[in-house]
Amino acid sequence: APARISHLKHAAITVKVSATGTTPTGKIRIYNGSTLVGSGTLSGGKVTITIARLSKGKHTLSIRYGGSSRVNPKSKSISTTSY
Repeated sequence: APARISHLKHAAITVKVSATGTTPTGKIRIYNGSTLVGSGTLSGGKVTITIARLSKGKHTLSIRYGGSSRVNPKSKSISTTSY
């Protein structure tokens, strides 16, 4: 995700999920705190998600992969600033 995002625009975040021996499938959800700001379905192990506009200030976004029958769920937090 971009380190800085304009509060006037929607940001696009590309998420890649990798696993040994398989190409992950399933849904990615992005949260700002407990609020869902975007979601998408993996294709070829990646997806680009346009998230909702963020208010000005610092945000910690949680990117969550729900897993599949072959790949365990994963999550990662990233920090960004909306200006």
